[in-house]
Amino acid sequence: MIVCYKKLWKLLIDKNMKKKDRILYVLKYLWQNIDEDHLATVADILDALADEDIKVERHALAADIEQLIVFGIDIVREKFSK
Repeated sequence: MIVCYKKLWKLLIDKNMKKKDRILYVLKYLWQNIDEDHLATVADILDALADEDIKVERHALAADIEQLIVFGIDIVREKFSK
């Protein structure tokens, strides 16, 4: 029974660490892939996070980006209509 608890604990810790580190993954993606000539959509960022096994909803991603802007990271957001 202890083995099961240890596995469950590891899964919970891994999930929580990824959630805490999510904003760093967002920043890393923006830093490595975005410039004035190469833009990204929310879907692009969500796909990149999914590649890192990080599941996030659009509103949480928007909150992460807003937090980066408040922190002083120069991010330009544009809304496009379909």
